[in-house]
Amino acid sequence: RSIQNQSFKDFELILVDDGSTDHSVEVCQKWANKYPDRIRVVKKENSGSLFTRRICLEESKGDYIYIMDSDDYLIDDNAFATIKETILREKCDFVFFNSTTNSSTYERLFSFPFRDGEIFEDESLKVIRKYYLTNRGLKALWNKVFHRSLVDWDADYTPYSEVTSGTDCFQSTPIISNAKKIVYIDKVLYFYRMNENSIVHTFKPTVYISSKYNFIRMAEEAESWGIDNQELQVILAKHYMRLASTAAYKVRLMKGSKSEGIAFLRSIGEDELFKKYYSVSLTDSFARKIIVLLLHWEMYRLLFWDISLLAHR
Repeated sequence: RSIQNQSFKDFELILVDDGSTDHSVEVCQKWANKYPDRIRVVKKENSGSLFTRRICLEESKGDYIYIMDSDDYLIDDNAFATIKETILREKCDFVFFNSTTNSSTYERLFSFPFRDGEIFEDESLKVIRKYYLTNRGLKALWNKVFHRSLVDWDADYTPYSEVTSGTDCFQSTPIISNAKKIVYIDKVLYFYRMNENSIVHTFKPTVYISSKYNFIRMAEEAESWGIDNQELQVILAKHYMRLASTAAYKVRLMKGSKSEGIAFLRSIGEDELFKKYYSVSLTDSFARKIIVLLLHWEMYRLLFWDISLLAHR
């Protein structure tokens, strides 16, 4: 409804049903029947958000693309009009904006250190790409609109079926890597719904593999971003310690046995990338330092006990 209420109407809305088991298809079809010239429904077997979004991209016909999560909404009815105006004025291929999780105050979800209308192109693209590597604010898909030429159309996604979390980041990386001119709109246009049952608050055995694939993709793309190599290696090491400690802490949400939890922690500590980027000094909190140290020392039983204890405090 928040999309349909947009003052700017020159768009197509593609609703991809990822093998839902409730009445989502019927609801989507009702919208398509009401606006057949604008809304299309694509049905597919369940394969997760990575491949579902890929189908959405392949089905799209517009010059610019926006991917929105199904349980969120646009706050401003003029959001698309504002974005279009920016694109036409600046002739840019990438626009991003702010969001909120608070429907009362509209407090900004991300503290972007950029001014309204700030442009990143040529040499200044390094600024926004460094920010991408070191912060989570640009990794989402739902706070950016991008030209279809930025999509990695020739990439084969079939080897990445294990990427079940962080899929926004996995698909955002080539987009920001291919962008030529990026503009920031300092407005809160999007409401991000916090759901306790979402993947963010649950455990999946592939959470570390997903994070690892995301990291590898970012590291490979970042090699061509013109960032000083020594600085880049520090950024990557810090990033990897954060993702390793975050994945390890997820074990508190695991429903399996203690032995399964310990095996999961061992898979992180014995990973070659963890060993390559291991650094306590680059972790930014005491809890993360402890997790990283115990992973490095291969004290997985103690780490499992410590995480379980922290989770119940």
